[in-house]
Amino acid sequence: MFGQHLSHIVALTTDHLGEADGLLTLRLDDTPIRLPGPLAAVLQRLIAERPRYG
Repeated sequence: MFGQHLSHIVALTTDHLGEADGLLTLRLDDTPIRLPGPLAAVLQRLIAERPRYG
């Protein structure tokens, strides 16, 4: 996340997340970045617990 503009970070959505080799990744531009375990766990929990609309 270092070196990224704040406006780009706040615009991230769950579409920027992916999985590779069983690990959570974050795609910034064209490059997926493997997230460390503690951060991946927090993001997976937030995704699972987010409110459902519609």
